[in-house]
Amino acid sequence: MAITGYSSVKKFSGLMSVKPSLGWIFFIATLGLAGIPPLSGFIGKLLIVEGAFSAGQIVGGIIILLSSLFVLMSLIKVFTKGFWGEKKGVFNLQIPYKKMLVPVVILLAISIGYGVFSNAIYPFIEQAVDPLVDPSVYIHAVIKE
Repeated sequence: MAITGYSSVKKFSGLMSVKPSLGWIFFIATLGLAGIPPLSGFIGKLLIVEGAFSAGQIVGGIIILLSSLFVLMSLIKVFTKGFWGEKKGVFNLQIPYKKMLVPVVILLAISIGYGVFSNAIYPFIEQAVDPLVDPSVYIHAVIKE
């Protein structure tokens, strides 16, 4: 909104020609939200869907997969309407957006790293989940009985 002056994608387009790094970062983040490998969203959705199917909750697993598809479709629509096409709207190019991109790039790098190195992180996640699945593990750790 700061660069375009609008919060509606219907009022601007062609942002990719002006700020390509912003466009590609948005695109990669979109893929991560939708659960496309090798980004972090894939591992989480895979584990949730795998758990749903192994528990016999086929409908729940399908709903999760469909929701990922809808997220991907809606954000790709935002991407194509706002970033591609003929330049439409007035862009405020004086905004120092590169400073704003630093935390976004860091989070994106973490998302990619978590997706690529998820096998190395999985044992830590499993340790965190154990007390949730079996509260006696937590109770024993706290009370030490």
